Amino acid sequence: TVTPTFTLLVGDVNDNAPEPTVPTFTVAALENRPLGTQIGMLQGTDRDKDANAAITFAFVANSSCTAAQALQLHPNGSLTVQGPLDRETTAAYACVVRLTDGGHPALHTDQWLQVQILDENDNDPRYDRPVYSAAVREDSGFGTLVVRTVANDSDAGLNGQVYYELQPNVYFAMNQANGA
Repeated sequence: TVTPTFTLLVGDVNDNAPEPTVPTFTVAALENRPLGTQIGMLQGTDRDKDANAAITFAFVANSSCTAAQALQLHPNGSLTVQGPLDRETTAAYACVVRLTDGGHPALHTDQWLQVQILDENDNDPRYDRPVYSAAVREDSGFGTLVVRTVANDSDAGLNGQVYYELQPNVYFAMNQANGA
């Protein structure tokens, strides 16, 4: 008797869409990064095999994504700076990213990307007017408020706190915290 031998090859059918590795892609990047700087790497998985599991990334067109002017999303998921990042102008971006597999027909999944721009101390404090002047009576007592200065800094957190200082002076003093 002869026992036949069969080889059965089972091919992968593209029946699984790619999946992001996290519920929402989140990236934090310092403002003023040089063009071309990588600020993130998005990742996904696909339970299919070979070409059916190859994933490419792209911003979804018509998704109100404002990041496309400042950020470039490469097909491999690398996120790089392609325009100015200025926290004082735009503090965060939100976009929809499409993960597409290499199957025929291709399957895809859309996922939110949130990018927070972190502050650098890149702005000088600005006074609310160019010159302050005041008259003071010669018999005014010690500690009399003569003038209050006001300055603001558009940076965030500690970078935006303003401290006042008067050059050493025998007759006047200034409150460091409030400019009085």
